[in-house]
Amino acid sequence: MFQQFTQCIQRTYSSKPIAQDASGSRGDGGFTLMETIIAVGIFTVGVVSVISLINSVISSLGVSQERVIAANLAQEGIEIVRAVRDTNWIVDLSYNDGLADTTYCVEYSDLKAGMQVGPGGACLLYQDGNGIFSHASDGGPATPFSRLITITSDVDSSANPFLRIESEVTWNSNTFTVEDHLYDWK
Repeated sequence: MFQQFTQCIQRTYSSKPIAQDASGSRGDGGFTLMETIIAVGIFTVGVVSVISLINSVISSLGVSQERVIAANLAQEGIEIVRAVRDTNWIVDLSYNDGLADTTYCVEYSDLKAGMQVGPGGACLLYQDGNGIFSHASDGGPATPFSRLITITSDVDSSANPFLRIESEVTWNSNTFTVEDHLYDWK
């Protein structure tokens, strides 16, 4: 009776008998040391790859943020010169009054007073606590950005005079340049 009970249990819980190898030990389906080492190696390669990808993404985000700031600073330089031209029209001056052919450091503090000739070609920008950029060293900590505005008088193919405005922002060995042409269309 006990033997019948054992056979019944064995049929219920095991679809095939457990095999024994030549040494007499049972194969219990566990991992060998070599299989474990290979699995750990594959897992390590995967983790290192994911960490490298995350590091690259974080680095790219920093570069992208700097490019956006540089593009905005360059465009702001063009807008400052455009504001000087527009102010000249409002007060009945020539469109290019105060916009001589040279290189400037510019900021929005005072349109005419803000157009200063760049000292030695370097116009380092500082950022105050509100995120405002200026050339004043007392405005906050120095940033890696500098901005130069170059104004050149020119004439187009139809003999119309215009100002060629080039706004160049440099930072960490990178340069971003925006160019615009301002006409006396009034």
